Amino acid sequence: MISMNNIKITANGGLSVLSAFANGHGAAFSIDLPMSIKIKKSGYDLFPNESVQKTVEFIKRRFDINDNFTIQIKSRIPQANGLKSSSAMTLSVVFGILKIENIKLNEIDILRFAAKASIYNKTSITGALDDLCSVYYGGFCHTDNKNMRIIKKYHIDYVPIVIAYSMRGRQTVNIDPEGLKNLSRKADAIENLIKHGMIFDAMEMNGNLYSSIFGSDYDLISYFLNKGASYSSQSGKGPAVYAIFNNNMLRKRAIDDFNFNYNIIKTHPSNRGITYECKNIR
Repeated sequence: MISMNNIKITANGGLSVLSAFANGHGAAFSIDLPMSIKIKKSGYDLFPNESVQKTVEFIKRRFDINDNFTIQIKSRIPQANGLKSSSAMTLSVVFGILKIENIKLNEIDILRFAAKASIYNKTSITGALDDLCSVYYGGFCHTDNKNMRIIKKYHIDYVPIVIAYSMRGRQTVNIDPEGLKNLSRKADAIENLIKHGMIFDAMEMNGNLYSSIFGSDYDLISYFLNKGASYSSQSGKGPAVYAIFNNNMLRKRAIDDFNFNYNIIKTHPSNRGITYECKNIR
């Protein structure tokens, strides 16, 4: 019998288009910000943080797994900034252990299980099926997170993007989901833009909506817009701020003149989904 003892999973982060807190529907698209996770069977469990530990605990209990694992993470995705680092981590750990243990689930069941794991490890309130879907498939995903189904997914074209992010981040536990349900009418308007293919207009409106609740650096957003960005706001609840440009020259000028107390990353949409590489197969 073939035994897979060591696996490396690579997945990307993303940007929020529609946050699912208000009406249960969410949307996101993948950007070129990779996270690599190495998982191998070992004599004892060794994890980089509590979220990974809780994720593995959830998987072991669900599938009655007795093996132990060592997990390492190398990531370019800033944490706690609304850039899908938690979804990339949770899905990669689920995906990798299922591969190692030769547990076969279809794609939607993998995503639904990862959504439950995200709630269990407390990195998400809604399960973040939209984020998980964009991580898994790449490109744009629109989902019904309450009923755990994919509404639509497709690849999106290259556009130059700048991400400005804070090292302080913003924690998911600060959100009051009951209060956000009052925003359902505005969320419906954002979703209508998505249905008409206007995903950048939708994500800007969504970011502005949640900026009004959680706060954002409006001077930073104004800077990008004044520098020629076609769209700029924060990614969902943030606090990371994105700017989308029509060409690389405009983006370069915005970066060259940048003078804010933020880190910045150049990126673009990614249509590459989750991938894996197996080692030590015998």
